[in-house]
Amino acid sequence: MDVLIVVILLLVALVLFVIELFLLPGVTFAGIGAAACAVAASVYAVYTLGTTAGLITFGITILCVVGILLWVSYSKSFDRLVLNRSLNHRPHPWQGSDVCVGDEGIAVTRLALIGKARFGDYTVEVHSTDGFIDEQTAVRVSCMTAGTIYVERVLPIPTTKQ
Repeated sequence: MDVLIVVILLLVALVLFVIELFLLPGVTFAGIGAAACAVAASVYAVYTLGTTAGLITFGITILCVVGILLWVSYSKSFDRLVLNRSLNHRPHPWQGSDVCVGDEGIAVTRLALIGKARFGDYTVEVHSTDGFIDEQTAVRVSCMTAGTIYVERVLPIPTTKQ
């Protein structure tokens, strides 16, 4: 009967260890329970069956855990769970909007270095090169880099009175 209790504790420990690997990664109740069952099986074996049986139980536990880890690492078990694709594109939120360097528009929001401006029918996020620009101020595209539009304030043309 004592051997059956040790075997059941070891099986519960291994099942909880597999649950910890596949279903609940991290340190959860399954991992703590697996460790507790493995220790309980070894301690119970030492007290009821002797020191040799306790060491054998501990050795079997270690061998089973290492065997499961090797099986998982060499099999294709985790291939379904691993993300294999990488994102290799950069989003251009203004792509297709026909905004070019030199285009003039209106600041929709206050450009506290970053804000929104309207160029024709398109409202895009822009960065100010002139510092703070109030809303409803005319702006001009001064530079465009990958994903960023830089604008500057359009100064009104001075008129001379005659």
